[in-house]
Amino acid sequence: MRESAMRMSGGAVAIFTVVAGLIVGCSSSGGESSAHRLEASVNGDGVEIVLNDFTVAGPPGVGQGSKLSVVDDVPSEQVVLPEGVSWLDPLSPTVQIALDGERQPGAPLQLTYRLPEDADRPEGAVPVVVSRSADGSVDMVEARVEGDTVVADLGHLSWDMFAWLKPDKLNKQLTEFVKPILGTGSPKPNCVGKPLTYPNLIKTVTAVEGDIAWTCISNTPGSNAMEPSTSVEITINSPYAWRLSADPRPLNLVFTETGSANEYLRDFYDESVNTTDVAGPGDTVRMDFGQYERGPRTGTLTRNPKMDAIALSAWAYEEALQQGPLKNVFKGLDIGRELIKCAGTRSDAGVDRLGADLVSCAQGLGAAVIRLVIGKTGVAFGAYIGEVVGKTPTTATWTITNQTRNTPTSQTPTTVNSDNVVLGSSDNQYSVGYGTARPTTVSLNSLCANTISNITWSTWGGMEATGQGQMCAPAGSPESGGPVQLTATDVGDCDGATAYRKLLINGRQAWNLCG
Repeated sequence: MRESAMRMSGGAVAIFTVVAGLIVGCSSSGGESSAHRLEASVNGDGVEIVLNDFTVAGPPGVGQGSKLSVVDDVPSEQVVLPEGVSWLDPLSPTVQIALDGERQPGAPLQLTYRLPEDADRPEGAVPVVVSRSADGSVDMVEARVEGDTVVADLGHLSWDMFAWLKPDKLNKQLTEFVKPILGTGSPKPNCVGKPLTYPNLIKTVTAVEGDIAWTCISNTPGSNAMEPSTSVEITINSPYAWRLSADPRPLNLVFTETGSANEYLRDFYDESVNTTDVAGPGDTVRMDFGQYERGPRTGTLTRNPKMDAIALSAWAYEEALQQGPLKNVFKGLDIGRELIKCAGTRSDAGVDRLGADLVSCAQGLGAAVIRLVIGKTGVAFGAYIGEVVGKTPTTATWTITNQTRNTPTSQTPTTVNSDNVVLGSSDNQYSVGYGTARPTTVSLNSLCANTISNITWSTWGGMEATGQGQMCAPAGSPESGGPVQLTATDVGDCDGATAYRKLLINGRQAWNLCG
């Protein structure tokens, strides 16, 4: 046998005795009751309804003249707490509290639940009320234990359930969400380690420290095949976002973004430092460079560990509250960007202050559940994130190396074979004709001032070779161009090949072609 009561004005109490779930009494002053539902008017003394183990009470400001109803037997689809939430233990049934006309109270109501005699409070647990509104949104407020009851102040009426919030369990859940992100990597592209090879030159790009990114080198797509430009591709192989720079500055950046889970961080960099040269986990950036002195030499990747830690924390909380065990009931809470907006501005504090920053920033967020959850877990979770973020270097570099291609030979021959002798050697990727036999065009670096074209050789393969060609006329000095006579001499070893090592133009020595 249980008793249900409704307190009336003047202190009178109507008692209803329920046997086997049947009503054997009724209230006065228009009150109605059942085994699992009570309703009463809010008058000048306020209102108090006692329904089984629940008590709902409030002042006249709740809504004088309106009717308040309490139901503790709700359909299964209205149960507040879904199954499988490891960090929330249900403590009471779901109860529905409502004012007629679907109004919200003008003053907070106090909801009390009488604890079962065998109720066991998990170690470190915090009593809370989890509330779900008609639109499916869920919120949470902290409750308090008073004797053999738990009590909470409610400013919003909905379906409510008392529960134990277990911060240790939630911290574990947050950590489990983050671990796969901390292990984020990118498959090693096939181009890694492959050199860029020209007839007489090999260019390579070094790996970066700790393989935090993969590096590749290639000809810039669409560049002149005779005078190709060089590109360096960077693919991020870590869970963080990196700001990219190079010497010289790239002419163009081409991004391939992957929509990584740490997208908050890339956006944060874009907004806070007004830059777009930031790549996140798995993203690939192609850096296009110019020719000659504008070709790539070195590059640097840098990151801000405070930004990394904030972004990872924000993402983890949003996952736990929106896409994790609560099955999307926390809809529309863009807490990640709000936390970043707040905590990220505290540049004077390092990663070791992250937990305190998270707790402080959460108190400015609109949803009570966020303030409560981060308030109870932020310090511990922030310490964990700060520790793991600090293990990765904050700077990494890459370098371009150049190597001349040699054809080994044992010694310089005393006689010349016309099929083997070449003209000098190439010492850069823009060299044309040098290092080849009977070239029809020669150029040291593809500039007009040292380019001779339309060459025909009347002799080749002896101790000297003779020919004629057309010297390019630069726009600023047209008189320096025109027909020229060529004489190649000084046969000998040149970077491992048998070559003419000097070239005379119109009988005057123009260039040493070797070393």
